Amino acid sequence: MLYEEDQEVPEMYFITKGILGFAVNSFFQKMGGLFYKIGRKQEGKQLICDHYVVNKKKSKFIYMALEDVEALAITRKYMENVIFTKYSEYEGEIKSQSYAYYKQVIEKPLEDFRQKKIEEMKSKKSDRVFNVEIYNQEVIPNIDKSMYHGSNKHLVKSIKLQKE
Repeated sequence: MLYEEDQEVPEMYFITKGILGFAVNSFFQKMGGLFYKIGRKQEGKQLICDHYVVNKKKSKFIYMALEDVEALAITRKYMENVIFTKYSEYEGEIKSQSYAYYKQVIEKPLEDFRQKKIEEMKSKKSDRVFNVEIYNQEVIPNIDKSMYHGSNKHLVKSIKLQKE
């Protein structure tokens, strides 16, 4: 995983080889399962995370290598202290172009993908039964009763949750 959502992005990458995945958080997964859904894959030569670096933004999506990737990195500090200092006349154009590309190729498709996944989850039947055990005044899933010993085990219930 290169970056997670809402993470500071200190480097942009010139990818020379490999496949990258761009994903969104999936808070609807089962415990222990994947916590993300890949919404976009890109292969080959490309520049990624430039918008986050030059415009000083946090990552809005999850970035990961889906296979071995070869890349060159430029740090935010280098961009600010060397490139933008030496070529200040291009700073505005670099920032606006990286934002425009990001908005069109990364953000819009991934936000559409995220919204589609949310709508799919809303439309699924949410009628499920859970076994819950009250243990030391905490509610915890009833995964393995053998791990609860002694007299602290108070109550086992079945709870049915229904979509309202």
